[in-house]
Amino acid sequence: QFAWFFVPMIGGMMVGAFLSGRAAGRVSGSRLAGIGFACCGVAVTANILYNVFAPQLSVPWAVLPVMLNSFGVALVFPILTLAILDMYPRQRGSASSLQAFTGLAMNAVVAGVLSPLLSDNGLHLAIGAAVFTLLGWLCWRWEMVRKHHQVPEAPAEPAALPAPVSYTHLTLPTT
Repeated sequence: QFAWFFVPMIGGMMVGAFLSGRAAGRVSGSRLAGIGFACCGVAVTANILYNVFAPQLSVPWAVLPVMLNSFGVALVFPILTLAILDMYPRQRGSASSLQAFTGLAMNAVVAGVLSPLLSDNGLHLAIGAAVFTLLGWLCWRWEMVRKHHQVPEAPAEPAALPAPVSYTHLTLPTT
């Protein structure tokens, strides 16, 4: 049973992370975030509609919206991470630590408090996911409008990777 939920969710994240990396430098950050939030919006809407209208929840239909949502999250998170770090350029380490702490604390509250309250019904879980998606999008839009903040653009080439090295000029000793 665990695999029916876990595999599509992680698969959506992996595909989203792969496409986010491929899109870096080719697609603007705000456009990529918009696509990601749109995927999340479609996913939570489909999840609510499925839970309302399906006579009985069944696999794979019950997990397809979760897969699309995790895909959208994987598109959005790199953009959000860079935007948060760029808000505090002189304190990137502290900003990164606080971001990780906030994420872990929120996950603990969701898993320990909210999930037990909502888990009695699939529709309640779907509405909870929709509320968090809407809150995330509203916070994103508010920050972009409030500061006229520009989304950081990713360079076309990764900064962490060195330039390719050519070894054609070296010869191997012969014996």
